[in-house]
Amino acid sequence: MAQSLTESINGHWKIDYLIGCPDGNRTINQYHLTEITNDQKQKWHYGNNLIVNNDFTFRCAYYAPCGNGCFPSSIGQYEIIDQNHIKLFLDKVYQKGMCEHFEKELHQDLGVFLVEKTENGLKLSKTNSLKSDIKRH
Repeated sequence: MAQSLTESINGHWKIDYLIGCPDGNRTINQYHLTEITNDQKQKWHYGNNLIVNNDFTFRCAYYAPCGNGCFPSSIGQYEIIDQNHIKLFLDKVYQKGMCEHFEKELHQDLGVFLVEKTENGLKLSKTNSLKSDIKRH
């Protein structure tokens, strides 16, 4: 039996934005994930990384080769709604490095996201209506 898109989200990914960490003053409602293959997992991955675990938790973190700078991270949980939708919950965001250190417990519902396959991985898009997304498929 083929994996649903929501089941295939488990693994190690490159991600364009850290989940739950705002980009300046704008809220991110769409994330692009590129899978890190088993061969690539042996190497260090700089930039934004996402690890999605089978126990319905995730961790996002930024890594840099120099060790200088700010290193924001987020930790959360997800719930599978159906084969094309997940709900994201943000538990904590924190930052370390050569900048202001902070840690915030949030326990915030980020909403429901449509999971779509792309040429290089997956796309998560925040949705307000499951019915309209179901019609698209």
